Amino acid sequence: GFNQVYIVSESGLVNATPEWAANIIKVFDGNMTCCRTGHLGGTVPCDRTTLIMPLLGLYYEGIASTVTSAGLQFFRETILTQKEAVFPQTFEYSVGTEGKTETKELFGDLIARIDLFAHKPGRCLALTSMDPHESPMLDEVSDFMSERKSI
Repeated sequence: GFNQVYIVSESGLVNATPEWAANIIKVFDGNMTCCRTGHLGGTVPCDRTTLIMPLLGLYYEGIASTVTSAGLQFFRETILTQKEAVFPQTFEYSVGTEGKTETKELFGDLIARIDLFAHKPGRCLALTSMDPHESPMLDEVSDFMSERKSI
């Protein structure tokens, strides 16, 4: 768990706390540069969407793994207890700099679909290839992402 994760503080290396981890993993709570600049008047995609595939891969690896380790325990204790905050279904897309926003889909139901897929008999054991022909889950995610090119 947390006893093997360290952070640098003014007093040197200290053990990470559950509170620190619970806060730091909510990357979508941050205000990204593209959002602050209003996505060029709503004409460019949000950088949040570039994080979907890597985070889905990490999530899948974490829940599908049969390995027991301190790192996976840390993952499970931290992320699985607050999935909705870590993988939001939607987000507020800034249009211009006057505060106008539109609600857009981010993860949608992908986390729920991955949860179901990870527990199917015969599922692939690792999401290590980006070749959709080698992973049925990647086929599903790729189809989902293709439908959302307008974000």
